[in-house]
Amino acid sequence: MRYLIMSLLMVLTTVTVMGANKIAVVDMQRVIVEVKQGKKAMALLKAEKAKKEKAINAKKDTFLQQQKELENMMKNPAADKAKAKAKYESLARTYQMLQREAQKMQQELLAKEQQEARKIMDKVQAILKKVVKKEGFDIVLNKAAILYVPASDDITNQVIREYDKVNK
Repeated sequence: MRYLIMSLLMVLTTVTVMGANKIAVVDMQRVIVEVKQGKKAMALLKAEKAKKEKAINAKKDTFLQQQKELENMMKNPAADKAKAKAKYESLARTYQMLQREAQKMQQELLAKEQQEARKIMDKVQAILKKVVKKEGFDIVLNKAAILYVPASDDITNQVIREYDKVNK
C-alpha cells in the first residue's frame, strides 16, 4: 500500500512538473463487468457454477444421509463396531473428496473468470488507445488507484460504449 501511494505521488509530482497534462481515469473493473461481452461471460460462468454446485450438493446430500446412518448405527449397542469403523473411515474419505472437489471447482471458475477478464482487457487496451488519441489525453490511470477524481475526467462510460460498438 505504501508503495502504491508513493508511486502515485511520484506520478502526480511528475505530471505537475511537466506542465498541464490532460489526465483521465478509467474504472477497469466496471468496464469488464459492464461491457456486453463481460456480461455474457459472467452469465455463462454463473450458469456453470450453478451446474457444478448442483452436482456437489447432490454428493453432499448423499454424504449427509450416510452420516445419519452411521450415527444411528453408533447409537445401537448391538452394532458391529468393525462395520461402524469402516463406515466412519469411508465417510472421512468422502468428506475430504468433497472438500477437494469444491476447492477445485472454485479454482477452475476463478481461472475462467480471469481468462475472460484478460480477453476483455486486451481489447480494452486498443479501445483506450483510440479514445486517448481522439480526446488528447496524456495520461490514463485506473480509477481503483485514485482517491478522488472529478467526474469530467472519468472516461469509463466512453470506453464501455466504444468497446460495445467495436465488439458486437
